Amino acid sequence: MGMRRTVLLLLSVALSVVLLSGGSSTTFREAQAITAKPNFVFILADDMRKDDLTYMPKTLSLLGDGGMTFSNAYVSNGLCCPARATIMRGQYAHNTGVWDNVNDTDGGWQGYKSNGNNETDNVATRLRNGGYRTALIGKYLNGYNNTTYKPPGWDKWFATFTFDYFNYDVNNNGTIKHFGTTESAYLTDVLRKQTQSFIDASVAKSKPFFAYVTPLAPHAPAQPAPRDLHTYDGVKAPQLDSFNEVDVKDKPPWIQSLPVLTSTQIADLDKLHEKRVETLQALDDLVHPQTRW
Repeated sequence: MGMRRTVLLLLSVALSVVLLSGGSSTTFREAQAITAKPNFVFILADDMRKDDLTYMPKTLSLLGDGGMTFSNAYVSNGLCCPARATIMRGQYAHNTGVWDNVNDTDGGWQGYKSNGNNETDNVATRLRNGGYRTALIGKYLNGYNNTTYKPPGWDKWFATFTFDYFNYDVNNNGTIKHFGTTESAYLTDVLRKQTQSFIDASVAKSKPFFAYVTPLAPHAPAQPAPRDLHTYDGVKAPQLDSFNEVDVKDKPPWIQSLPVLTSTQIADLDKLHEKRVETLQALDDLVHPQTRW
């Protein structure tokens, strides 16, 4: 990796995958040389399976071969918003008060705000108090939509609102900014550029940094970057021995009551899988941009 003190971590979180990387670019090495504190780039994929990493060779090489992986990693609540609240606070759901994704008193951004001092005391505020520059780049919490509000503790705030890879708005440090349908507006690529810009600015200021990068990929609608279309044409979704099992007499009643999948439904699953793994290619570029940019 070329950086002894930069923290490297590969952590599976239910259907999401967290990647904490110091990178291998000249920028990262320069950053390490000017500060004694480690720099953090925390990348959180959305609705990603552990075995999806098979389709991210650069990530596997950079973090798997050059860093550290965990074969037995567990979370107390793998649902999206509770998991993100735990990342922010380092607490179980019964302490954060965030139990689901519904934006109400028990879930979503509203639940996160209404249960204690969550937005004024978290990983970002504590690192910032310790001399770090901090950035959130991507998704924050479910229910955080169409607002110019910027939580405290973040030097850079580039928060997305929707599940769109094109034609979307973001909160750019308190100002709504729109991205259209041009190829350069592809969400994962925009987040990659914003991340690099934040790192470059931190290096210029001789400051250690914490970048919390939360792309949408490969969450539905799983839209690949135009350059990655057809890179995995015909790939099939994983099928375990139990896939579409006909004889389910040994299974619970609710399983027995389900009809077997039709050939059309199986084809749809394969197509979704193809779109997902093609969508992951831009995320692979985000993790290790120098191999392609």
